[in-house]
Amino acid sequence: MLVTKADVQEGEWVLMWGIGGGGATAAFEICRALGARTIVTSGSEEKLEQARAWGADVAVNHHTGDVVKAVKDATGKGVDVVVETVGEATWARSLAAVAPAGRIAVCGATSGPNPPAALHRFWWKQLTVYGSTMGSREDFLGAYELVRSGRASVHVDRVFSLAETRAAHERLEAGDQLGKIVLRIP
Repeated sequence: MLVTKADVQEGEWVLMWGIGGGGATAAFEICRALGARTIVTSGSEEKLEQARAWGADVAVNHHTGDVVKAVKDATGKGVDVVVETVGEATWARSLAAVAPAGRIAVCGATSGPNPPAALHRFWWKQLTVYGSTMGSREDFLGAYELVRSGRASVHVDRVFSLAETRAAHERLEAGDQLGKIVLRIP
């Protein structure tokens, strides 16, 4: 999504919604490994504090702060890439935060799949939107190499036994995690 589709480059600004989620933390690490500058959001001050400790350039509370203003203040123009995993709850702000000629990589819609399209933003800003699900074997190997070489970290929130699958899902649904939830299979 970030390398093959959105072509994230060193020095570019990337916005990631919900740094507590596994997808956002993985995107964050890949962006940092590529030398991109990162703006992350969360509704949790503790998660934002941890993201700053990991090296986030900007961390904004998306419940109490103005994400679009924070983006414009940091970048002067908007982000080059938005990692959109949320959908309806963030879509309008994603369109407002992306710079002219920017890219939006969509890989989820946890808050709803059908936000108003706001098509005028696409032609006026000349945006590119990429849909992304999984990737090729080469994409996997590239991401694996970032982790293997130590350029990117994997953030595991908690490991559950297979018998604790219900508790793992409850933790995810509550949004309490900061990173990946892992199921250990005997």
